[in-house]
Amino acid sequence: MKIQGRLFITLATIFAVLALGRLSLPSLGSFLVVEDKPQRSDIIVVLMGSGPDRMLGAVELYEAGYADEIVMVRNMVRAYDLVVSRGVKIPHDTDIAREVAVQLGVPAEKVNILPGDALSTQDEAIQVREYLKSQKDIDSLIIVTSKYHSGRAKKIFVKAMGSYL
Repeated sequence: MKIQGRLFITLATIFAVLALGRLSLPSLGSFLVVEDKPQRSDIIVVLMGSGPDRMLGAVELYEAGYADEIVMVRNMVRAYDLVVSRGVKIPHDTDIAREVAVQLGVPAEKVNILPGDALSTQDEAIQVREYLKSQKDIDSLIIVTSKYHSGRAKKIFVKAMGSYL
């Protein structure tokens, strides 16, 4: 009888966890994903880290007239400088992203790579904030990132820009 009771409790617990998970997953997704309707802005900021898909999104926004410039922060690529110092010629992630934009029709002078060796979204937000301090005519931006990263990225940028405003 004790074994049947434990089995029942175990199965009931597993069922409850699965049911709770099934009910909570949609709300978890809405916590991770933020999709604001794009508005005309001064620049489009592409966050690095996911490859060409983010640049494709930025180019689509650029082509639709949402902004006149695409900006990204040079990200840190581990051992990149070491390999280059040994004579290896490889493009940097940001250079590849710029080339994607140019080949899709964005003029090269409209794709700006900020220095920074960013290791994180927070580093990128800080570099963008510093850039904005020197660009008094820029007061709005669109951030392009992956959907699963959008909620976190928005919070980081809002916090970083809060000290700028």
